[in-house]
Amino acid sequence: MRILAIITNSAAVAIDKALLHQKTEEELNQTKKRLISSDKMAAVGKVVEGR
Repeated sequence: MRILAIITNSAAVAIDKALLHQKTEEELNQTKKRLISSDKMAAVGKVVEGR
């Protein structure tokens, strides 16, 4: 029974880490999209400004 508990605990930790990794990847992608949008807006601002 002890081995089963260890295996179960290890599986739970692995699942938690996988979910955290997925969430982190999603947040990274959203941050990249916001950065690209900000860069585009800055470029438009410079064009309008005449730089």
